[in-house]
Amino acid sequence: IPVYYNLSIDEKHYPMRMQRKKFRELSDSHMSTMLMAYNPYVYGLNGDILASGNSDPEEIAAEYDKGAQQGDAYSLYCLGKAYKEGVIKSRDLDKSLECFRQAALKGYADAYWQIALAYKSGLGVASDYNKYIHSLIEAIDAGSIEAIDELSVAYYWGIGVERDFDMAQQVRRSYFYVKNNVWRDVLTLYGFPSI
Repeated sequence: IPVYYNLSIDEKHYPMRMQRKKFRELSDSHMSTMLMAYNPYVYGLNGDILASGNSDPEEIAAEYDKGAQQGDAYSLYCLGKAYKEGVIKSRDLDKSLECFRQAALKGYADAYWQIALAYKSGLGVASDYNKYIHSLIEAIDAGSIEAIDELSVAYYWGIGVERDFDMAQQVRRSYFYVKNNVWRDVLTLYGFPSI
């Protein structure tokens, strides 16, 4: 849905209005199908769409909150980011961390990564490098690509682990390998030949 929506506003690559209109119709069709199926994930997606259109921050947060109230992990994650970045009135790190923890309990991988970053920098919690590394490992186990990149940084600088340039390089290589595989899968999904 976000891909179709973003293509619907891309005048540079899709100058013909009919092309963009078709992408918007596909986006709207998928969203309405999800709404009819009572899938709360649609609220997180709608919040993302509103955010890409420079909508009112309170309206964006309300969409994320609707999904979060229904237990959607992605909506909880987005709501946590909104609190962390101060999109909702003022920055609230405690609420942000609580949203990330709830999303992590529901299996959202990048929520563990955000928790790790909080422990690294001491945002909303006391700085604790052991919990930082532990949360990174949980994030990687859950499937977070960004956590792999963060772990390579930890090894490079010796944050929470013994400094090890070889390990940093090895982890960094695995990050690029995984990231390239994800992009290959996305391209294949949308009908582009794999490279």
